[in-house]
Amino acid sequence: MRKINYLFAMAVLALSMTLAGCIKSGGGVTPTPKPTSGVVDMSTVEVRLEDGVDADTENYEVVIKDASNNVVASGKLGDLTSENLSAGDYNITVSSMTEAPVAEWEAPYYVASGTFSVEAGATTSVGALTAQLKNIGVEVIFTDKFKEKAGSDCKVVVVLGLGKLTYTIGESRMGYFRSTADNMALTAELTGTFDGKAIKEQRIIKNIKAGDRKQITYDVKEEPVTPPTPGPGDGPDVPPVEPPVEPEEGGAELDFKVDVSVNDVDVDGNIIVDENDGENEGGDGPEVPPVTPPEDKPTDLGAPTIVWEGHNLDEWFDLTDGSIKVALNISAPNKIKTLVVDIVSNASAFQPDQLQGVGLDSHLDLSNPGDLREAIEGLGFPVAENVVGKTELVFDISEFMPLMVVAEDKDVEFVLTLTDEFGHELEKSLKLKVNLN
Repeated sequence: MRKINYLFAMAVLALSMTLAGCIKSGGGVTPTPKPTSGVVDMSTVEVRLEDGVDADTENYEVVIKDASNNVVASGKLGDLTSENLSAGDYNITVSSMTEAPVAEWEAPYYVASGTFSVEAGATTSVGALTAQLKNIGVEVIFTDKFKEKAGSDCKVVVVLGLGKLTYTIGESRMGYFRSTADNMALTAELTGTFDGKAIKEQRIIKNIKAGDRKQITYDVKEEPVTPPTPGPGDGPDVPPVEPPVEPEEGGAELDFKVDVSVNDVDVDGNIIVDENDGENEGGDGPEVPPVTPPEDKPTDLGAPTIVWEGHNLDEWFDLTDGSIKVALNISAPNKIKTLVVDIVSNASAFQPDQLQGVGLDSHLDLSNPGDLREAIEGLGFPVAENVVGKTELVFDISEFMPLMVVAEDKDVEFVLTLTDEFGHELEKSLKLKVNLN
């Protein structure tokens, strides 16, 4: 019994000491710490597309970053219910996919962004976000009249940036291209058989930007042959003054022409702004072409070429020797207008953010280098006046080859896009598989 009393007394003493440690000198109990985080109710995130399209946004990608640009939460919108975050300000980005494809059918890239603040101990609602189209849509339309004369081999190859898609005569889908600059140029080249004869027509469309949807329509205009009319009186014949006939674009021997129009359209294909290559818009009367004096047409001196002597630029080259001579010979009989080099690689050292960190970029405009001129010249590349207007140019990047060791066991591609003053465009790639052991 005494032993039991002793044990009870010891337990009471221990309890008293524990309580004493919890009591401040003023007699109060230590207060519960105030909360430093709050809850973000992700079910309140509503994504609306700017063009009114109904889309399943449950699979859209969500990324939340704090004020220091650190990712604190990510995942599919439909999988996120709530997030416990520290009090502070945040940025949220919701996108239809991780990144825009270089070129893909029916792949619009929508991005919505916004900000919100988290209060300690409170629940935050994000609300509605408006998603905007961040890549470029291109649709090619062949009219029924065009199809009647077109052979099954007729196609239009559209090149925009690094992307390329081929629109066959039966293609009705809209292709989407990655936007890499504010003002891009699109090239659409029609080739094939038309009314039993070979045809080739190229159109360059400029000032294209993210969010645009372009509709290129191919139609046919008949051009009846008008017999010559003798002049009045006894003097020499004087032909009547008539509006000039637009030159044929489909071939000099054809009695018709290919008519190409370019329009901005909405997501449903409705024309928003008519950019019909300068043709008349609207009006109640018949279309009357403006009477202008004929202009002298420049002579096409030939298409440009880019060649690496002794090598095939259509194939990958195994780079095993950093001292190899790599000089691309560029010929442009009609004079170079623009020359752009895009660096594409799966090596971390050649990613845009890494290149920008050393004063470069993955997109190098040699014809108009801007602030990058000194850095590009430092690599031994020609720029500005040493490029524009030239008919012959050597793009020698041999001094760059030893530096490729940072891309060991990776691929690096230098994509050269050249346009000349006649309107020809050429894209060639130097493809390197790096193995500089």
